[in-house]
Amino acid sequence: TKGLNHVNLKNCLVFIYDDDLDKLSANENLVKVIDQAAVEKKSLLILCNGIRGEMLSILGANHGKALFVCPVRAPGFGPQRSELLEDVAVLVGGKVSTEAFCEPGDLGSADEVIVTMKDTIISGGRGKPEKIRERADAINTRIAALSSEYAREQYRARAARLVSGTATIRVGAATDIERAEKKF
Repeated sequence: TKGLNHVNLKNCLVFIYDDDLDKLSANENLVKVIDQAAVEKKSLLILCNGIRGEMLSILGANHGKALFVCPVRAPGFGPQRSELLEDVAVLVGGKVSTEAFCEPGDLGSADEVIVTMKDTIISGGRGKPEKIRERADAINTRIAALSSEYAREQYRARAARLVSGTATIRVGAATDIERAEKKF
């Protein structure tokens, strides 16, 4: 459902791509992913580093038809972004696609996703509990090796989000100064 300032996706599929989605625009494998969502009659959440140009036009042209696709910019920067995408993939039971090759089997799913201008909240991810626990344990193991208190706090928050079963992705900032602070 769509609200004035948010999108609410129920029982949706989640596609995670660790690059700009534009690089997949001519790729027939992405078409297979979108077709799978259409066949299953489910909405599709796309997490990617960016989307513009031809791909944005394609998704805009299909808006409101049989398939609802909601692209969302992935959180974080650099290596942190890849780690956060892996966290989300484990939570939803999917895989992170990193090359120009993606399979419909790479899709995860979630009971509910709420997308606002600044946040994306994924609830009821259908990842396997043992894999989620393993990922949280791996994150907790890395905390001891970190020297920065800020980095330790960030890792603790990631582990807590995984175990709680809800991932909140914060994107954007109210001011340029806040955006610069979040960057580092």
